[in-house]
Amino acid sequence: SAVQLKNKALLDGILETLAEAGLEPRRLEVEITENVLISNFEETISLLQSLSSLSVTVALDDFGTGYSSLTYLRKLPLSRLKIDRSFVQDMLTDADCAAIVRSLVELAHELRIEVTA
Repeated sequence: SAVQLKNKALLDGILETLAEAGLEPRRLEVEITENVLISNFEETISLLQSLSSLSVTVALDDFGTGYSSLTYLRKLPLSRLKIDRSFVQDMLTDADCAAIVRSLVELAHELRIEVTA
């Protein structure tokens, strides 16, 4: 959440929890929504880059809602892009939704980002 991202101790807390659980960082996936990015973009980039450098998976959830920006795909160290359900559920009946999903999947793959739709 935006409140959690403003907490300077978040990264240390994640590292401590991983150590206590004996979990490899690559097994943890942190999801962030576009709404959180809008409120705190620069600080969020720094935190996500730190997590990514530790091999934590970073996912952008609900992509396509709100103020979707291709800048997020370019600047954030994303491992996974989760396309918003509103596009996916209508893609079999709405050609525009299908085109958007297809384009996002192709774009993400070109950027070496996994996709969940």
